[in-house]
Amino acid sequence: MPDFAIRHAAIFTVDPQNRVIPDGTLVVQDGVITQVGDDRAVTVPDGCEVIDGRGHALLPGLVDCHSHSSLMRGVTENMPLMEWLPWYQLEHRAMTEEFAYHSARLCYLEALQSGTTCVMDMFRYMDRCADAAAELGLRVQLAPYVADRPGKDFFSTREENRRLIHSHHETQNGRIRVWMGLEHLFYCTGDAYREAAELSREYGLGIHTHCSEQKEEEQAVTAELGRRSLAMLDHYGILGERTLLAHCVWLNSEEIARVADTGTSIAHCPVSNAKLASGVAPVPEMLAAGVTVGLGTDGPVCNNSLTLFEEMKFASLIQKATRLDATALPADQILRMATINGAKASGWTTR
Repeated sequence: MPDFAIRHAAIFTVDPQNRVIPDGTLVVQDGVITQVGDDRAVTVPDGCEVIDGRGHALLPGLVDCHSHSSLMRGVTENMPLMEWLPWYQLEHRAMTEEFAYHSARLCYLEALQSGTTCVMDMFRYMDRCADAAAELGLRVQLAPYVADRPGKDFFSTREENRRLIHSHHETQNGRIRVWMGLEHLFYCTGDAYREAAELSREYGLGIHTHCSEQKEEEQAVTAELGRRSLAMLDHYGILGERTLLAHCVWLNSEEIARVADTGTSIAHCPVSNAKLASGVAPVPEMLAAGVTVGLGTDGPVCNNSLTLFEEMKFASLIQKATRLDATALPADQILRMATINGAKASGWTTR
């Protein structure tokens, strides 16, 4: 990669002080940011290509903490989650390796086009998803859609997840990482969760799964398993600093405290949660408790978009509207969720 500098841009650093540099310059050498600051204080090395950033903003790459690659969009409208799921599963019943590759490639291209540089993707045939990411230069975490309960054999297997660890974890100079992916408590046995926790410890991998997305789903889990979703995951040993839970719309205050105490992170998917009538997650309470909360699109099949700028706007507005509080989730907090918080939740940084 040739060295370059971007000069005279408004730079949103997303540092601990949320510093904005109105007339900033950023220098990249050998693919690494070596300088960032006020244009008058930065010396551009000889030989750097200079890009004029006047009239533009420069900010960190966005992080999509929860996505499902797919070729489907706009075909499952006006359905609540439990009616939507059987339609969505038709795609997985028809899935092929080539289908998975082209799904991932189109979704990753759309993500890049809107400023997303890191994606947590839960899908099928994820070795082909890795091929797509390698071609495009995207950072991805591959979390196979594992399900091992009877009748769910159209999803990924535990063995597929294990093979993917050995074949693709930390490949492409670390841009491709493998996580333990678990579909849902109704799709996975206790053995699947326990094995995921064991492999997470053995290989230092993350764990990604869904939790408490819809009120009716939460009631069904409690009725069948005798515990609420979060308590069941806790029982299986899933919660912890390497775990990222998607949705968590219906967590209560005690559960939020437990998430915070264990260092578990949450991927907030406001557009999908609204589209499927799942509800509005208590994000301000999560953040106040010290939970790391990132943003996710949930993929095109239940969002119709992979644009995190749209997700940022909606995440803020839906809290303001439902709480009648114009100060809820302000812009600086939302930007942190889409960037540094997402990077922490996805394991790209610990800082």
